[in-house]
Amino acid sequence: MKPLPLRALEWSLIAAVAAFTFLHLSPATVDPDLWGHVLFGYRILEQGAVERADPFSWTAANQPWINHETLAEAALALAHKTAGGAGILLLKIVAGFLAMGIALALGAEERTRAARLTTWAVGAVCAVEIGFGFAARPQIFTAVLLTALLSLLRLALADRVRWPWLLTLAALFALWFNTHGGALMGLAMLAAAALVAAASRRLPPDAPTARWLPAAPRPVVVGLCAATALGLAASLCTPWGVRLPVWLGRSVLWPRPEIAEWNPTPLSWDHAVFHFVALAWILTALASRRLKRPWEIVMGAVLLAAAYRHVRHTPLFCLFAVATLPALLLDGGRRILDRCPRLVAAARNPSVVSICAAALWVLAAAAVATAFRRDLRPFTMRIPVSEYPVHAVRYIEQAGLRGNLLVYFDWGELCLWALPQCRVSLDGRLDTCYPRRVIDAHWRFYATGRAPTADLDLTQADLALLRTDLPGTAAMAADPAWAVVYRSPLATVLAKVRDGNPAPGSPVATHDTEGRAPDSVPFPDTVPALAHRPGFTP
Repeated sequence: MKPLPLRALEWSLIAAVAAFTFLHLSPATVDPDLWGHVLFGYRILEQGAVERADPFSWTAANQPWINHETLAEAALALAHKTAGGAGILLLKIVAGFLAMGIALALGAEERTRAARLTTWAVGAVCAVEIGFGFAARPQIFTAVLLTALLSLLRLALADRVRWPWLLTLAALFALWFNTHGGALMGLAMLAAAALVAAASRRLPPDAPTARWLPAAPRPVVVGLCAATALGLAASLCTPWGVRLPVWLGRSVLWPRPEIAEWNPTPLSWDHAVFHFVALAWILTALASRRLKRPWEIVMGAVLLAAAYRHVRHTPLFCLFAVATLPALLLDGGRRILDRCPRLVAAARNPSVVSICAAALWVLAAAAVATAFRRDLRPFTMRIPVSEYPVHAVRYIEQAGLRGNLLVYFDWGELCLWALPQCRVSLDGRLDTCYPRRVIDAHWRFYATGRAPTADLDLTQADLALLRTDLPGTAAMAADPAWAVVYRSPLATVLAKVRDGNPAPGSPVATHDTEGRAPDSVPFPDTVPALAHRPGFTP
């Protein structure tokens, strides 16, 4: 029978990791692309097919559209159809707990008390960074499928190649490539592990790297190479065939300095947990006397490099760390603890253990209370009016304005949902359908007020919805061909002057909500108009 204090500590750690995970999964703020994902999902369900050409914009009309997130969007649409914004919020929380649950099960694989306690502790820490990547968007499914990939690989390569489990990887990758582009990362991790495992068999036994990279058993090499081949074959099982993996590769290498999550991870307190976990993972991997699965270290190294290159990958690495770091900590930690008998004795003192358990219960209760007070009243997705032009969009709708809309890219999919009478110039789909020259022209216009006419012909625009603080907005407002018809601290609406209308000096609608309106509004529960239409309706 377990000593009572240690059993209490284990339960308190379980409560803490569950509460911290819930706290960091519960933020209900919408992602800029949520409107589009749900709308596109509705159209997939309505049409029973995947659209291959853009029906929404005036700058990329009928251009090829590689929508690589079809299953994720269908899932988001089904959640919205079932329970509105609450259904979407519930879906993202369930996906987060599923991914974390698989990772915790992998981390505590040894089924010893030490393994469980270490895994719960690592999970409680990593939950902070994992929550960073759990906005309601298709990436949440990559988190689940990444942990599923690691689980299937462990089953397939346990002691010999178990082909039924290995063949299941083909189905997993086929599902993944039709759900989110993160499948390419999973395939790259797998290919790197196969390459290094194959190379390890050609190294001499006395090579300096033999300690960290012993010769991989032949079944492991065969299994990893077969898994990589199956993943490559599965990448072709999409409506776009070979075009999708080729496009994904090019898209990942395309720099996006204007989009924060595609920039390198900064050395800042915002990502302190990630940097701490990454350092612990690296040091324990290097100090380990025996690496049970060297191929996992290779996969982790690829994911870690991606996380430092693009901040959007830090939550995925922390999930991977929950599954792999506990074993490394136990291996390296035992050597350290063997040299510190007094520290071990103090840590096992029943009073110390009881105090730690009580503190963890208090923290867990505080985390759950904070989640409900901060994010979950009411239980639905929320649109912060300080970030999204809810009132400006409502003005456009009520004023009956329509036509080609020049729009700030983060607001494009909100406009697709709320303004079916307007074609947008750009939205969050970016290079899935918009030529890169059109995207670059928008960045240039936002920053300077000028853009090449061949790439962004402003004479074709009828309206503009732009951030008030952009230089491009000020330049357009100074142009006599345009008139400001609405202005708030966040957004400005301009209309093209036609036949003297709007007349110079016409009244400008304003909306300043500070101190007089809620900070956010609920995500709409109604079905978007374009869900049942072929596209733009003039």
